[in-house]
Amino acid sequence: MPSAFLGANSGVQAMRYAILDVFTRRAFGGNPLAVFEGGEGLSAAAMQRIAGEWNLSESVFLGDGDDNGGGVVVNDKGDGNIDGDGGAVIVSDDVINKTGDGRGRKNKTTAMRIFTPRVELPFAGHPVIGTAAWLSLNGAGEEFSLKTRAGNITVSTNREGKGEHECVCVSFIAPLTPKRNEDAEHGVTETAVANLVGLDEEDIDQRHAGAVFAAGGAFYFLPVKSEALSRARVPDVGSLKNLWSDATRPSGVYVFSLPDTAAGVCARMFAPEVGIPEDPATGSAAVALAGWLSLHGLTADAKKEFVIEQGKDMGRPSQIRMSRDGGRVRIGGCAVLAATGEVRAEALAYLRN
Repeated sequence: MPSAFLGANSGVQAMRYAILDVFTRRAFGGNPLAVFEGGEGLSAAAMQRIAGEWNLSESVFLGDGDDNGGGVVVNDKGDGNIDGDGGAVIVSDDVINKTGDGRGRKNKTTAMRIFTPRVELPFAGHPVIGTAAWLSLNGAGEEFSLKTRAGNITVSTNREGKGEHECVCVSFIAPLTPKRNEDAEHGVTETAVANLVGLDEEDIDQRHAGAVFAAGGAFYFLPVKSEALSRARVPDVGSLKNLWSDATRPSGVYVFSLPDTAAGVCARMFAPEVGIPEDPATGSAAVALAGWLSLHGLTADAKKEFVIEQGKDMGRPSQIRMSRDGGRVRIGGCAVLAATGEVRAEALAYLRN
């Protein structure tokens, strides 16, 4: 009988991983991401267990094309289907070969699955940027596709600098467009949300109303005065549940200010219920923010690029670039390789028990 954690063809081998710092040009800034390779045979439960062990905002799992235990092979046209039963995400041998050394990836589609410490996500921005940077460093070329549960994403990459200054800058059009959720706003005031994050009514930027927008995850967008942003704190999960029902509760609370610079946003994002007390950089929230800005008439110039600064209060300054591209949203940012290693075969075998 197959394990609850490992698929039927789960010949356990050590699993290679990399840590990349995302939405930054410097190591130990931005939002760290774990990218795991060679995870053939891992079930969703095992991926979730590993993501919880690393306890980063998100972890990404890739695989090779040798597994037949419930995953799906994505070919170079990217037209495979993700297995909805928690099987491993598999890519073709042309994408990641048996040695895991990154050869033969150019112009292929790579499937990826994204996990917070507690839940799986269909899409998130910093995993896309970090995964694209890792694949670029391993020979994927300047443009290629990633397959997420929200759809295929074409990424453009550019390697910059050398040595300690080397980074990969990535941009992509998000597979999802911002959607407003007015049901999640019903009966919820800006003051109540401000109190949730330790702020008062006078801290709210009264020029614009709060609102809930989603692009993958849903976020309550609370505009505050610049001087109040650093005083915001992680909300209590019990208080979140008291303010919203299970059906309407957003994934996170996005507290932000609009400084005098025309295209600058300073932000903090709290999502303790999904295992992210505070996030140093949140790409999916940047996509959803485009909806909030449009609601308030702040994106009239379609060519305007917004620079979102996040993570400063955590000591991990990040910079996300967001702009409109037709009716879609484009996200950009850089990533730095910080570490590589492997998960021991013996540790993976434990997940059989």
